Amino acid sequence: MEKKQVQTELAGYIGRTLRENFGKGPESVFVSYNHSVMTIYLRNFMSPSEMVLLGQHQEIMIQTTRDLLMQILIPEFKAYIKILTGMEVNEFYYDWGLHNKSGLFVCIGSSTTSAESENENDKTYMFHGKETLHQEINKISLQAEKT
Repeated sequence: MEKKQVQTELAGYIGRTLRENFGKGPESVFVSYNHSVMTIYLRNFMSPSEMVLLGQHQEIMIQTTRDLLMQILIPEFKAYIKILTGMEVNEFYYDWGLHNKSGLFVCIGSSTTSAESENENDKTYMFHGKETLHQEINKISLQAEKT
């Protein structure tokens, strides 16, 4: 399947799944991926009840509810990503920007498709500074009050 078609299919699936489980889906879903990393950006994702809670400064309640629902949805998302792209998702992260009704999912994994495996053999991927990157992410997360 062509990459653009995979992105469209995955965006539609995630939008529908969120709508079915949260009562309202995002206005739009943008998917970007390569052989081992996928990002999914959700725009204008806030249900009417969450808007009321946000107006009453109940951000923690919104976060807690979303965390509970995501624990159910993450295995479904991982399985669908595996089926559609061949990427085995090893790590799945998500964060919400309640102030602008956005969300971001980051999936880190490995690809098992033969074409992508051949491409991996042609290239060397080095990642230096992983610990420094994680420290910086934790610092920013702490500043945003969500480690």
